[in-house]
Amino acid sequence: AEQKFETEKETTNTMIQDHALLEGEPLTQTERIALNEAIDEHDKQWPKIAKAVGTTPCRCLIHYYSRYKWGDERERYLEKKNQWELSGHSDYCEVCDDGGDLILCDGCPSAFHIHCIKL
Repeated sequence: AEQKFETEKETTNTMIQDHALLEGEPLTQTERIALNEAIDEHDKQWPKIAKAVGTTPCRCLIHYYSRYKWGDERERYLEKKNQWELSGHSDYCEVCDDGGDLILCDGCPSAFHIHCIKL
């Protein structure tokens, strides 16, 4: 398990280095603080989180997967993940932030409209 984590960590470091090619510079310290606060308030509603941070959903997601989920903020992610698992599924679409008939993810509390994920 330790070797798998180290391999994933190396992959994450490569992702961080390639970050600028994907969507500009990595989040600043101020943006990282705003992201953490927005995740606490909005769970994984990326349009709301991006608005609170003052950047694009893409930059937030790149940070979430490269630093928050697998990098130096992993402990915080694991704590938040436990909260999400205990709270059940979202009542709002992760893409458009609207309610209605939603498809629920089997692996996380996310929910989506079928037309928002183009199925």
